[in-house]
Amino acid sequence: MLAALHPDRDRYFALGLITLAGAAIVVIGHGVRYRRALTSPPVDLAGWFARWQTQHNAPDVDPAKTTVLRIFLSLTFRLAQPLARRGVSPTSVTFAGLWLAGVVPVAAMRLPLLGAVICIVSSVLDGVDGAVAGLTGRATRSGFVLDSFVDRLAEAAFFGGLVTAGADVRAAAAGWAGVVMLEYTRARAGNAGLGEVGVVTIAERPTRVLCVAFGLIGAQAQPAHATAVTTTAALVAAATAVVGIGQLAVHLRRRFAEETTP
Repeated sequence: MLAALHPDRDRYFALGLITLAGAAIVVIGHGVRYRRALTSPPVDLAGWFARWQTQHNAPDVDPAKTTVLRIFLSLTFRLAQPLARRGVSPTSVTFAGLWLAGVVPVAAMRLPLLGAVICIVSSVLDGVDGAVAGLTGRATRSGFVLDSFVDRLAEAAFFGGLVTAGADVRAAAAGWAGVVMLEYTRARAGNAGLGEVGVVTIAERPTRVLCVAFGLIGAQAQPAHATAVTTTAALVAAATAVVGIGQLAVHLRRRFAEETTP
């Protein structure tokens, strides 16, 4: 692990803890500052499904009849509901998820398994902030942009966790670059007028998170082979991103062809 890679690991670990402590104060302060009492009760589960359809411009997709989507949205609803009732800002939840993502590379220096758990929890919060915004009617375009930006920073921290657990920096950088290119292509397609692109690739965020999590778990289970395990995890993430970009390209080509056909 990092113990065999850098003689100053203890200093970096201490510096990471200090940085996280300072960031935690900022996140908590933001939550207190922007907490807002609700003027009306948050919507129920059926109302949340309806708002999700509106937010994602997907009137033909019924979350109540789509098993995976129903489970995911129901989970985020249950987690977001108490936060919404207390008037917690969705942006505060976004920053809390980013803070947890920052914990991943620090935790992975000593306990990669803990880093894996925190990586998953941080990713769950990525869905909860949107649910809080939807339940409270506080969804904004600026919040959407911020959430997308924070997602990329969080994933950089996830791949950083693989590096601090022993992965080759180049492999981790390739994994993150693949993620950025996939999401950038998706965003540009939306800017080109396609709105919600409407394709699920092999390289969606759950896949990327699982690649990192399994890499960290493997580093914990096989410390003597931590470098090989974590580097492999990063390369798998990079490979899936390449495949995902290909899937997205095929879908976009079909969509553009449909729009130009008289």
